[in-house]
Amino acid sequence: MANYCDTRYAITGPTEALEDLWDTLGRLDADMTDIHLHDLAMRYGVDSRDKDFHGSGVIYYAEYDKDNGVLYICTETVGGSNTELFEELNHVFNDRLCLNYRVIELGSELFVTHDPQGFFPEECLVSAEDSKVFGEDGYFDPMSFEEAITSWCEAMHTDRGDRSTEEMVAFINDYVYDEEDGECISYNIYPFEFI
Repeated sequence: MANYCDTRYAITGPTEALEDLWDTLGRLDADMTDIHLHDLAMRYGVDSRDKDFHGSGVIYYAEYDKDNGVLYICTETVGGSNTELFEELNHVFNDRLCLNYRVIELGSELFVTHDPQGFFPEECLVSAEDSKVFGEDGYFDPMSFEEAITSWCEAMHTDRGDRSTEEMVAFINDYVYDEEDGECISYNIYPFEFI
């Protein structure tokens, strides 16, 4: 089974550079969805095979907030992130772009945030399964540690006591649930590594 990697970017920089990228995305696909990263790389003369990094995958969402000067791009790749590709694109623009991003690859437990401008402040990703206990079946949600702990304590009708945040995260991740009617119940907190 393939490991799907979701990477979300908030890119800032000079208006002409952001508009150039936005226009290029529009030329590759008018709906700004399912744009192949290889096509984007080739449009700017970046050969991902020559550079030996992950250039496959698609952009499944893009939006340009002109008022705030931010280009949002969401990508999905298989078996790794594509941050090196966007770093190479930044070189094309003489390193004038600021790349803020969050990488989530659940299968490999890769949770990384590079966010010098504060677009992705969430500390962890929560995955939960079982609609009876946690309200939604199989959701994945970035949040703070305190939000994750509070959510779990409320769902489990328990108090955290005097446990520290680190102790609570370990307690929740190691918690053994009673299985009802053969349903899988889980709640995991995955910390983001900030680089």
